[in-house]
Amino acid sequence: MSYQQQPYGQSPYGQPQQYQQNGYGGQQQYYQQPQPQVYQQPQPQVYQQTAPPNYQNQNNLQPKKEDRFKSTQYKDGWAIALWFICLLGFTGINYLRTSTSSSSGSASSNTNSGTSGTTNQVDIPTGEIIGVLVTSAVAGFLLSMFYFFLMQRYDYQSNKRFAGTLIKVTLIIAIVVNFAIAALFFIIGQFVGGIVMLVVACLVAWAYWSWRFRIPFAKVILKTVTSITKQFPGTLVAGVTGLIVQVIFIGWWVVTAVGIAKLSNDKVISGGTTYGLFIFTIFFFYWNSQVIGNAVHITVAGVFATFYFQGIPNAGGGVTVSVQNPTSASAKRALTTGFGPNCYGSLLIAIIQTLKFIVNSARKNDGGDNIVLQIILCCIACILNIFQDLLEYFNKYAFAQVAIYGKDYCTAAKDTWELAKSRGIDAVINDNLIGNVLGMGCLFIGLITAGIAVLYVKLSPAIPNETGAFFIMGVAGLFIGVVEFSVLSGVIDSGVTTTFVCLAEDPQALLNTKPNLFNKIREVYPQVLLGF
Repeated sequence: MSYQQQPYGQSPYGQPQQYQQNGYGGQQQYYQQPQPQVYQQPQPQVYQQTAPPNYQNQNNLQPKKEDRFKSTQYKDGWAIALWFICLLGFTGINYLRTSTSSSSGSASSNTNSGTSGTTNQVDIPTGEIIGVLVTSAVAGFLLSMFYFFLMQRYDYQSNKRFAGTLIKVTLIIAIVVNFAIAALFFIIGQFVGGIVMLVVACLVAWAYWSWRFRIPFAKVILKTVTSITKQFPGTLVAGVTGLIVQVIFIGWWVVTAVGIAKLSNDKVISGGTTYGLFIFTIFFFYWNSQVIGNAVHITVAGVFATFYFQGIPNAGGGVTVSVQNPTSASAKRALTTGFGPNCYGSLLIAIIQTLKFIVNSARKNDGGDNIVLQIILCCIACILNIFQDLLEYFNKYAFAQVAIYGKDYCTAAKDTWELAKSRGIDAVINDNLIGNVLGMGCLFIGLITAGIAVLYVKLSPAIPNETGAFFIMGVAGLFIGVVEFSVLSGVIDSGVTTTFVCLAEDPQALLNTKPNLFNKIREVYPQVLLGF
């Protein structure tokens, strides 16, 4: 506990304030009249002369280097135990599906033969549902890989040019796609949806115009991160591994969810049991998806932190790391001592996402008949969205602390917030455009995946060409594409996040390993470096 207080407590980051008090506070007793002159004249000299010496002599502001990447005990073990219990429960539900489906097969076939044709619901064969979802999963995987490799390849050949081009092209495509969707809604007669999408398209276009001055800084950030992933391709392997695990889990979850629905239709389980099991599977889907993505994030963050803190500039202009396999070492920490904080932070997000699902389901089931209830549920959903955004923001930077120091989740979140506010790094984070670009790329990949799912429904003779079928499968394809791209784009986002954390903790390390980025930050955000 003594370490955690030393780098982030009041004493280290309060020194600039104490200096002002010692320099000016003590003079008030003897020089009350000349004090304004003393304050006005030295002020520009303090800005110009203080910063350079502090780069070398302010080691007490930096966290202890021996605490980085050291072996620690397991943290937040209760979260690991709870995750394992839920995994066993999910496996048990899957076993229930397989054990009861065979015994109820004959009875359900007789029942279905007498009732088919009397229902107005969309009847999609189970095999076709699985086919649509598998096709969407494969398409999302290939599109995500193509986006990532395209970014890497063009960054190799024309670093300076393509980093900015990628950002601009992504934003422009997002604008075009939104206008195209708005036009499609107007063509098919859905004027309300067309107006909404038209407003969204205009907002995206306005955002691009507002962000154009921030593109050069985002360009430097993207070039820095991709150059490190080039040097350590294991980060890409970690992202692909997480993506494969995510695809496998999605397939497992889909089979389980379809099995629960089949058991309910065959009257094997009651309606209340069906709802409870379905809510649990939704919750575990959110939780485990977060755990998979955050495991990749912690692994990649450990690699980037190893580069910044243990990298040694060489004669060729590159950086050499003494660790033989930093990706393997970081992955080991992420899946062992860092797994508890991962489960803890992911659990908080999953709870909020599950509550949002319940609230949105209640809004749909009400049908809009009760206006007061709709307003209340809408407000609750809005509040949940705010909490989710805040937690996701904290999780990114807290997990970087977990990757570097092996802290528990609460301590990591607290220390990260204090560090960001003390250094003024929040201004740099707010001006970062990479997250917006990746978010729009995620939406773009999701829309393509949804289109592929709709095309599958259109071409399949076994699926009725009804609006309900197109809508259900399209939404499923969109969801799968977004989830898959999010896991892979997390490699870039993790690198950006870790870069900001390392900058806030030790700008000297960033100066040694990435001087171009350091100079750009010193040029645009000098207040971040005044404490050094």
